[in-house]
Amino acid sequence: MANIWEELAKPFDPSEVELKVQATMSSPDRKRGMVVAYVDARTVMDRLDAVLGPGNWRDSYYVSTDKEVDGKRIVEVVCILGIRLPDGFDLEDGSEWIEKQDVGEGDTLKAATSDALKRAAVKFGVGRYLYKLPKVWADLDERGQIKDYEAVKARLLSGEATSHEPERPARPVSSRNTGAASGASGGNDPKRGPIGFILRLARKHAAEGESERQVALELASACFGREVKRLDDLSMDELNELIAYIKELDA
Repeated sequence: MANIWEELAKPFDPSEVELKVQATMSSPDRKRGMVVAYVDARTVMDRLDAVLGPGNWRDSYYVSTDKEVDGKRIVEVVCILGIRLPDGFDLEDGSEWIEKQDVGEGDTLKAATSDALKRAAVKFGVGRYLYKLPKVWADLDERGQIKDYEAVKARLLSGEATSHEPERPARPVSSRNTGAASGASGGNDPKRGPIGFILRLARKHAAEGESERQVALELASACFGREVKRLDDLSMDELNELIAYIKELDA
């Protein structure tokens, strides 16, 4: 079993890894973007086939959310990914399958389904290392595409930090300076207003198939240098600092 987990978690060949611009910042003479690495759903399927065999994994899906918010469609799909245990391995209940699940988000059913599979596979170690790579900043061309794509990929996959990240505010910024919504506008939850404002700011950084919440979490992780899984976990000062950070990217 240890060998199976190691094979599933192995880094992908660089040719299978792609880059996307997660956020942008502009200056009078150039444009820069925060770049992250990812693999597509077909690459994940290929890894499962290669390590387990096509008949030794299974996936099922159901839609948990499909709605419109501010004129934008939000789809959430749950993927239940199962892996068949090798002969001689059984769970306490006698089952020969291990299952894990996660939720994918997107603005179409296809995008959310692909995202759900990738996220569920991460729980088995597939591509997990990509989430630990540092975000890097790269020059973009006039179309917003990454200049020197292969060089940026090599730097990112090597884990090399960049010296071109925009400076963050040294101290948390108050809502009077950031334009954050006050607690009064968020009903009984004082975080509701700032979180809603962050999601609106993040929307312009969302690529096709990504939700503003997913992008907001990735921006928060970049802002604070740690993985942020829920905006609700941030303090009010951190929410206001994140607003200032995203506004600085947009300046």
